[in-house]
Amino acid sequence: MSADQIAYPSLISQILQGDSEALYLPKAKLQKTKGNDPRWFIRPYIDVATPQGVVKKPDYIYLGYVSEMPKRAAETERRKVLESLSNKKHVLQAQLPFGDFLDIFMSDFVRRADVLSVGSRINYEVHVKNHIRPFFEKKLMSEITTRTIEQFFDQIRTLPRAGKEPAPPSWGMKHALKGMLSKMFTKAEDWGFWPQDKRNPVERAFIGREKFTREKRFLEPDDVQRILAEVPRDIAEILEVILSGTLRISEVLGLTWNNIDFAREKFVVCKRYYRGNVDRTKTQDSTREIPLGRFADILAMRYLGPQAAEEFVFNFAGARGVRRDERRLLIPLTAAAKKLGLYYRGFGFRAFRRQAITDLEQSMGMAQAMKMAGHTRSQTTQKHYILPDLKKQAAAVLEIQERNGYGKGPVQ
Repeated sequence: MSADQIAYPSLISQILQGDSEALYLPKAKLQKTKGNDPRWFIRPYIDVATPQGVVKKPDYIYLGYVSEMPKRAAETERRKVLESLSNKKHVLQAQLPFGDFLDIFMSDFVRRADVLSVGSRINYEVHVKNHIRPFFEKKLMSEITTRTIEQFFDQIRTLPRAGKEPAPPSWGMKHALKGMLSKMFTKAEDWGFWPQDKRNPVERAFIGREKFTREKRFLEPDDVQRILAEVPRDIAEILEVILSGTLRISEVLGLTWNNIDFAREKFVVCKRYYRGNVDRTKTQDSTREIPLGRFADILAMRYLGPQAAEEFVFNFAGARGVRRDERRLLIPLTAAAKKLGLYYRGFGFRAFRRQAITDLEQSMGMAQAMKMAGHTRSQTTQKHYILPDLKKQAAAVLEIQERNGYGKGPVQ
């Protein structure tokens, strides 16, 4: 972002220079207004940001009423105010429009090479354009408080879609927006646009009680087999890789033949494919090796040799040719689930990954399931991927009731 594209280029440059020189305020003496109820005031010259540059202008600062504040107390208050104005950098930071900082954040963080994944970059671009910029652009950095952030969450609405009116966003969307705003103020502090001794205003912003709108459901083994039999074989094979290896759909689509280690019978998961873009895995822990199992023989028969090393292993051959966008692959999968009466809000490729992680946790334990899933924190695995085993819970309840004689009816 060049300086001439920013509303206050001189302000940006002076903040970045780290200039903290003390202001010279020779005329900032304690004075009294005239009238029946006079007030104490001072009139210091302070730095003011304008489109033409930073200039010094006088500013009236009222300290209190003479009838309520003795002169000694007014002198003490005067010194406090002047001390707060003595740091030129802090004075300028307070006048920086959030829209100008947002331009710098998008240029130097979001669009910077090898900082965010393609999916995260797209999410930032969309949410900044549709929600964050319209609400915050004209506010000064100093005007944004925790209350301002909470007002933002109360006022935003989803974009209108075909047949749907704008509505309050889900808790998950608010959580994502809060994370983005928090990152903005963290980078503002790192880059010198936010005082280091001032708390991030997003940190304690309340976005409402946690509530997920998409259901998490465990499919019975027979239902999984019905879905595999109903979808095209290409998609069934992708689902089987997810169900047995916990891979994300983007990781399955990102596998090339040089990621298949036939000698050690491993999938080498080191990249992902997302809507036409190949990128490294989501996190460092997501780069991992997964046993091939029965796919070792299946893929060995399909392997064309070293000349195919860079070609993708899994594809979906649709009516219009090979399709690799996971949204296109989701269409026949959703159609099959609806036909079988198994569809629910939240059904998709992640539901099968969740199923796989739940199965592995029951057979290998949490630690190994977490590592195989490529999760950095066990909390992620436990909270978002391990599904309750209702059959085991029902059996445990019955065992307790039978052992202790509960549920025999009213006491006679």
